[in-house]
Amino acid sequence: MRSLILGVITATVAACGRPDCAVPVSFALEPGEETGSMMRPGQNCLRCHVANGQASQKPFSVGGTIFAAADASACDGVAGVTIRVTDREGKQVSLVSNRVGNFWSSERLEPPLRMEAEREGRVAVMPVTAPIGGCALCHGWPDAVSASGRIRAP
Repeated sequence: MRSLILGVITATVAACGRPDCAVPVSFALEPGEETGSMMRPGQNCLRCHVANGQASQKPFSVGGTIFAAADASACDGVAGVTIRVTDREGKQVSLVSNRVGNFWSSERLEPPLRMEAEREGRVAVMPVTAPIGGCALCHGWPDAVSASGRIRAP
C-alpha cells in the first residue's frame, strides 16, 4: 500500500514538473512532508487548520487555492490574485495568493462570507455566500461538492 501511495505522489510530481506542488493523497502528514505556505494546493485548509485539527496551533478562518481553470491540476495555482473576504459583520480582509495559488487568514471572520477575486483589474464575485471558510470543501476537483470545480482567477 505504501508503494502505491508513493507511486501516486511520484506520478503527481512528474506530471506537474514541480516537486513543490505534489499533493499527498491522505489527510495525515506524510513522512518527511514539509509544512508551510506552499503545502497541499487545492485541498481543504480548514480540515487541519481549526481547533482540535492536526494544525490547531495555526487556525485559519478562511483558506483555499485559486486556479486558472475549474478543472486545473493541483500544480496550476495562480499567484498574485487578490482575494477579498467580507464577513456578516462587514469586516473585510484582503489576501494575495502565493506562487502555488494558496491564500489564507487567521483573522476572526463570522460566516456567512462574501468573496471576490481580482487580477489585473478584472474582478470575479462569488455569486453566493460561503457558510464556512474552507474553500475546497465545495470547490474540490474532480469531485466538486456544490460548486462548479476549483476557484478560478478572473
